[in-house]
Amino acid sequence: MFRPPSSPRRLASDRFNSIQTQSIVFDVASPLDEIQAPRDSVKSTAIALVKVDSNFLPGTTIGATHWVAYAMTKGRIRVISRSSGDRTLLQLPQTFAPSTSVIDMAVFGNRLAGVTSDGGFVVWELPEVITDDVPGRILLRVLPSTGPSALRSVKWHPKDPDTLALASDTHIYLINVFEASRMYETVHPSDLDRISQVFTSGSPIAAFDFDVLHYGLATISDDSTMTLWSIAESAPFWSYKVKGEDVPSSLNLVDGGIVVGRKNGTVFQLLSYKGKSVLSTVKFVNSSRQEDPEMFGHITYDYRIQTLWVANNRRDSMIALRIGSDGFAPSLMGDDGAKNLFIEQIVEFGGPKPTIHFVILTADLDPTGEEALAACVAAKVPSGELALVAFSVHASGVDQVLIRREWFDSANLGAPAKYPSYIPPPQPVQPSPQQQPVETRPPRNERANQPPAPIQAQQPQAAPVPISQPPVRPRSPPSDEVDSEIVKDEVRPVEGKGRNAKSRNVGWKDKKDNGKDPAGGNSSGMDTGVMSDSALGALTKEIKKTEDNLHTKIGRLLAKELDKQRMSLDCPRSFLSH
Repeated sequence: MFRPPSSPRRLASDRFNSIQTQSIVFDVASPLDEIQAPRDSVKSTAIALVKVDSNFLPGTTIGATHWVAYAMTKGRIRVISRSSGDRTLLQLPQTFAPSTSVIDMAVFGNRLAGVTSDGGFVVWELPEVITDDVPGRILLRVLPSTGPSALRSVKWHPKDPDTLALASDTHIYLINVFEASRMYETVHPSDLDRISQVFTSGSPIAAFDFDVLHYGLATISDDSTMTLWSIAESAPFWSYKVKGEDVPSSLNLVDGGIVVGRKNGTVFQLLSYKGKSVLSTVKFVNSSRQEDPEMFGHITYDYRIQTLWVANNRRDSMIALRIGSDGFAPSLMGDDGAKNLFIEQIVEFGGPKPTIHFVILTADLDPTGEEALAACVAAKVPSGELALVAFSVHASGVDQVLIRREWFDSANLGAPAKYPSYIPPPQPVQPSPQQQPVETRPPRNERANQPPAPIQAQQPQAAPVPISQPPVRPRSPPSDEVDSEIVKDEVRPVEGKGRNAKSRNVGWKDKKDNGKDPAGGNSSGMDTGVMSDSALGALTKEIKKTEDNLHTKIGRLLAKELDKQRMSLDCPRSFLSH
């Protein structure tokens, strides 16, 4: 039975409510030099060359353990050994249509789980050692489905290799893969409740995560209702509607708190666990245009360094959001208390290409550190403690991104500022008729020759936009193989694009990308309104060459004319001499 808090608790709650909310704006169109890490703090290594459409998907199409797997079109998943470079290809069973692809992926140990674009699900088990074309064994499959029963996302339990969770519109299915595979290999969607523990939501589920510490699950629905569930009781034990901008798109549990992603991963809210107040908000904006509906981002958490890693498709970087805490603040729910969390610092590590999906190698996936050592070997850097091993899917391939721990710490200490600066762009004010007396207006003919200032200010699309923009297109399969993967001794340079271009001391070779730019178009992927320095130099040379040619031709014409005049004068002289 709920008990009202005592008087001291109410006073403490008042102090909790008076905590000022932290608000941070990250402008993707600004260089943000004040939060940049040194340009040699990141090491990127190419793994594969693939063409990927830059479209937002709530899930991820890449996973990594001692191998890296990424989804392609036509129901294929490429798996590459990180130690040997050997590779194999997984194919969806024939019960799935040929055009089906994997839209969300989770891995643990030697197992790979994927939710398909037609609402189905497959779990493969791979051999301990990946060799060329080695087959994977299907442990479990759920047939495709449409409507509310179609599966949308999957997450593996961070501590249990046999437990994963599947989400449909209104249900979470907690499945023991080992037990389910012993009873069934193929499951109809209507029979999922036979092999799983079911949690039913009253509204469509936008995202979910495991609550490992409390042996539970956390969900957030489309109407922003966050719910904490007890796995032991198969019932919710806390629920609250979190106010915020736009529809939720992700949910991540962090130490002592929860992070809600909104607006396709461009707004992130930090709350304490079971807290009702948003403690910090980080919003990504693009000041070069009024609206940027194609901008999106993804986020993941590394509890080893209490850092949220964010990748935004408008930045050539990995962005570190370090979470701080100033102790415990009283909880409004009357329990022992909740951490008062905040974003302590933001550092941008420039260099990696604009990311579409990414995954990090966590301590749960690499408890012995063997995979971190393999990452150092692949990047050709000395072994040591690492702050980040990420695998990034971008428009033209898959890269390994490595940041050593000393690089990470040094960048945090050496950054000129802890947060990005932001100056809101001036908003055009349309004067009302009452604010413009008749006697102060210019004559009609002068007004006709003067373009109104508000109309000029409302055309940011005409301004040069140095950030690559993916073409507008309908939702399409996540990737399509262009060329074979890069062999282990052959890698390519990674060149930053946009305002945040970073050069790095990585001397890697490259394969041809078939004339594709990172957005999947032709090689002239830059905005037509922007002329690079090289293009300007070429134009100047062409003009000078034309001028030189004109001078030469004019000189020749003058010389010929002078020769003709001399000849006309010489003829009479010769006649008179005779």
